Amino acid sequence: MNIAIIFRNLLIALTVVALGASVASSAPDPYVIPVILNGTGANGYAGQTETAALHVFEQYENKHGGLNGRPIHFAIYDDQTEPRVAVQLANQVLAANPKPIAVLGSGQVATCAAMAPLFESGPVNYCFTPGFSPKPGSYVFSASASLEKILPAQVRFARGRNWKRIANVSVTTATGQAADFYLKYAMGLPENRSMQLVFNEAFNPADISVSALVTRLKGTNAQAIITPASGAAFGTLLRALNDAGIHLPVLTSAANEQPDLLKQYTGFLPAETYFNGMLYYARDAIGNGPLRDEIDKFYGAFKAAGVSYTPDSGQAWDPALIVLSGLRKLGPNATAAQLRDYIAGLHGFAGSSGFYDFRSNDQHGLDSDAVIFVKWDPKKGDFVNASRRGGAPL
Repeated sequence: MNIAIIFRNLLIALTVVALGASVASSAPDPYVIPVILNGTGANGYAGQTETAALHVFEQYENKHGGLNGRPIHFAIYDDQTEPRVAVQLANQVLAANPKPIAVLGSGQVATCAAMAPLFESGPVNYCFTPGFSPKPGSYVFSASASLEKILPAQVRFARGRNWKRIANVSVTTATGQAADFYLKYAMGLPENRSMQLVFNEAFNPADISVSALVTRLKGTNAQAIITPASGAAFGTLLRALNDAGIHLPVLTSAANEQPDLLKQYTGFLPAETYFNGMLYYARDAIGNGPLRDEIDKFYGAFKAAGVSYTPDSGQAWDPALIVLSGLRKLGPNATAAQLRDYIAGLHGFAGSSGFYDFRSNDQHGLDSDAVIFVKWDPKKGDFVNASRRGGAPL
């Protein structure tokens, strides 16, 4: 081969490499959104499903244009379900240059409450638990309907089933305290004049036995049990109830709506165990329109990714959806104040968990019609809808 041909081939090869490098260098960098989650620790089971949901969301949205043609990426930090660690991570994220205009998470009342003061003047923070209620008009928002909507719906469900004598078995945590406050509020509503709280005690989630508490409960003739206990604490309570021969209906938090967790409890899970579920579990009861479209998109994304969804999936999905919709409208160079105002002004916004309206200064944006109750069906290994929107039993 003569020198001219060798030189020509070398020139062609260099040109191809240069063009490839040019194309690669012109690809936009991902738009990074920091997320602080309970990846491990007491609430780790919820944080792991939220992490999976964000990965599904990221994959789906990037296939459908990302942020105006730019890919998005969630940078996830594990706060170990420790408020102290959550604050450290929040400070670390806020010290970045450029400073983010939105931070998602955390996923528990205590960690969200610890982080909230750091976001009083921005950036936007979107907590993933319904148990935390941010200050009205603040930069902090929270997922799902609030406990102010969930607990009255829970009592409405019990009343509709004619369970008038209620036992509240709470936990000595920030989540338990918030649930107790709103249960008292719910029981005091005029519609619940016929209802009676016959037992009201709490236990430490770290307790390995609650047999003494359950013995006291047994003598009250309660007809149903309401509990915000979650994870291992929920299992401890269920074992004690079963050992004492108490097989009352149990109404509990969506935090326990974890198939893998419930399969472990098969031997002692009450036959009637109900959870305040997310609206997408009632998909078949929702007519055609924007809400059904968003729920179908949610289902389709998880199916395509081969990932199972839980209530915690929705509590991560909709905050991500709302923040991304704001960034798409405002552009990636929007300010935190602009994003906060965008979210605060949203109404009629369809997500997987209902229509959002933030104009009333409820930082959750969902009303009681976004609350439903589902029942675990061990034969199906899945949840079945048990209520109408708002909590009235089917």
